[in-house]
Amino acid sequence: MTEPKKSLEDLERLRRELDEALREREVALRRLNRDENRLRNALKKQDAARTHRLIVEGAELEYVFDGIEDLPQDEFWKFMRTLKTVPGVSELYSKAKAGDLPPAEGGED
Repeated sequence: MTEPKKSLEDLERLRRELDEALREREVALRRLNRDENRLRNALKKQDAARTHRLIVEGAELEYVFDGIEDLPQDEFWKFMRTLKTVPGVSELYSKAKAGDLPPAEGGED
């Protein structure tokens, strides 16, 4: 009769191991879900920050070039690409990237 008792003990041990493995799997799935949510939220924040930056920069363009918002889109693109070719603009842009621009004339608004 020791054989059936040993089989029952083995069966119980296997059930406990299975329960433990299932619990560990659930914990791992929750961690994965939490990490995916964190990544999704970080990407949303990044997208929101980019959208905000683009809106602010577009508003500044409209301020600097009064009426630019009325240009047809293809004319706007042509203007921006032509602006890049104006002598001195590329150098000015390089200085701006390096943080070496002198104060703007007329001061801050």
